[in-house]
Amino acid sequence: MGKRNWKGGKGSKPKRQRAGSLLEPGQYGIYASCNRGREMKAAKELKVILNDMLGEFYSEEPNHELTEDEDDEDEVEDAIRKEVAALQKQNKANSGQQLITEIPISAESLLFFHMKQPIVPSEFTPNICQLLYSSKVKNSRFVQRLTPIDKSCNATMDEFTRMATPVLKENVKPGMSYSVNLTRRNFTNIDRDDFMEEVAKILPESELHYKGADKMIHVYCFKNNIGISVTDYTTFEKLCKFNLQQIFDKSNDLLETAAKENEHSKHIKDSNSKETAGADEVAAPTEINGDEAKEISKEDSDEQDLTTQEDKDSAVQNLITPQGISMCFS
Repeated sequence: MGKRNWKGGKGSKPKRQRAGSLLEPGQYGIYASCNRGREMKAAKELKVILNDMLGEFYSEEPNHELTEDEDDEDEVEDAIRKEVAALQKQNKANSGQQLITEIPISAESLLFFHMKQPIVPSEFTPNICQLLYSSKVKNSRFVQRLTPIDKSCNATMDEFTRMATPVLKENVKPGMSYSVNLTRRNFTNIDRDDFMEEVAKILPESELHYKGADKMIHVYCFKNNIGISVTDYTTFEKLCKFNLQQIFDKSNDLLETAAKENEHSKHIKDSNSKETAGADEVAAPTEINGDEAKEISKEDSDEQDLTTQEDKDSAVQNLITPQGISMCFS
């Protein structure tokens, strides 16, 4: 019997699918990679993390403080101020949801969260990762690497040059070295080498270092959009390239433990290999060259000749005895 294809009855719910949208030039925020097939769950996780961190780094508390010299007439103003402050706090909580908005981009293992001022993604992202590293708490299961985007443009080289020049000039000073974290997803408009050449033209007084650079330039290309930002290279490497899963492992020494276990397993494997090789060496037959083989063959031949001669002498001796003589003449 063949397999049955169940399509569901009238009461079955259709599978939810995320409608995709194109990113507009000028939008900025954070790209986030995630486990394949877990985009919706990862989006919920990251939304909670970003909104929690928003209150940590972009909180605005009212600065007004009442003095003891205020008259009783100001008590009414005091009550009004408190009420206004409460309303502002409530509005801020509601607007916080608008400062960070997910834009479904219909891509496997990839999310994008659009942000508004006063958020600066290249500052916000390292702060998030540093706080998660210090807390040693696992805040996500599906979100992986974050990539900040401060500016974006259409996917042409002219637009990229126009956008990247002020960003790079401001962050990468003459004499500083830089490295490039270039990612392309569903993007074939511009080759990787062309990007590298253009960055080198914009920064003629800076050198490209693949390791140990001063600044890390993030360039993310997705469909019709190119985004860019600049962060500190040392911070980027220290915080596991902004990978939330690796940050948790590193903060709890899990990466070092895994490395030690791998080294121990490798040592045991090498020891077993050496023991096996030693046993094979003992069991291996001794090689004999041509001269030794001839000598051994000659010795065997001499022993055989000697045995034959002894048999002959014994036979002659038997003939010499009286019994042997009588046997010969009988």
